[in-house]
Amino acid sequence: MKLDSVRSLKHELAEVPALPTVFARAVGARARSGGALAARADQAHTRAAQATHMAMGVARGRSRGDFRLSVRIQARGARGRVLAEEVRARTRGEVDIRFTPHVVRRAAPPPSWFRRLRRPLEPGLSVGQRQDMAGTLGAIVEDTHAFYGLSNNHVLADVNRAEPGSPVSQPGDLDRDMSRKTLIGVLDRFVPLSFSRSNIVDCAIAEIFADLEFSVGRNRAVSVSMKAPAPVSVDDLDLPVAKAGRTTGVTRGTIQAVEVDRLKVDMSDAGDGSLIALFSDQVEVAGEHGGAFSDAGDSGALIVDLRGRPRALLFSGGLDEGTGQDLTWANRIEVALGKLGVTLVV
Repeated sequence: MKLDSVRSLKHELAEVPALPTVFARAVGARARSGGALAARADQAHTRAAQATHMAMGVARGRSRGDFRLSVRIQARGARGRVLAEEVRARTRGEVDIRFTPHVVRRAAPPPSWFRRLRRPLEPGLSVGQRQDMAGTLGAIVEDTHAFYGLSNNHVLADVNRAEPGSPVSQPGDLDRDMSRKTLIGVLDRFVPLSFSRSNIVDCAIAEIFADLEFSVGRNRAVSVSMKAPAPVSVDDLDLPVAKAGRTTGVTRGTIQAVEVDRLKVDMSDAGDGSLIALFSDQVEVAGEHGGAFSDAGDSGALIVDLRGRPRALLFSGGLDEGTGQDLTWANRIEVALGKLGVTLVV
């Protein structure tokens, strides 16, 4: 199928009548009590998000220059199966369908190296802003004023709740030894997560203290020097990528879909679907050999290709219920950097 045809199908299928769904969860490190945060949800948007039943993107077709629609159905049981049949009929089978009703914040025992106190700082380490929370330091970035650590809004800014100047530690509070000095800087700025329109990034930066050492041009996910970011396009479908993260350490995978829209992500602490955000123009990655590419606590990890070029900022994930394969979603790195007004230090 031609690329323009796939994009037209995405638009056409966005009008398919909605079905009740179960949602995705954003990738933090540990479930927390979500009552206060849930109370702040935009109720009108929550209803709209619940009506969103599938995320759609562009996947590789059967040959070079051939593409097909990528559909991730976020509805369970008979409803999801009926929807899948309708999608197959409308696309004449030119579709990659997976059932991913719950994309989650991820919490699993991490490789110990990445959650220990490490100096100098480097990408992949445990980092966090609030008690009982830890994510991943994705990269060191800069502007004309200072150097910063890059991660997700939900890791460094606690889903819009933290104020600029809030302390940030490495490792994150979930991992740290309370007897040791762990503060590395303060929250500087973040892109607010919206609950009334679709988001394209989940990102934030913390200004690093001036006397703190950090490594540049290094990422344990690849053995080559870090390069300048490279935007993701349809030409990168099936591209091998890697990441270093707080929970699962170094993993490899491939880009499975791009331009993923209508992805529904549960941003609540309790994971009960009470605070839903929609995301558009996302990148989907699957782990190699059917394994997981990420898990909770890997939020904020920088996804790079094997030439060392940053491609995306990891923020959420969940299971394909049909195959049991774990899938990961990420923001385009160049968009996140642009929104924050910073550049990568390479």
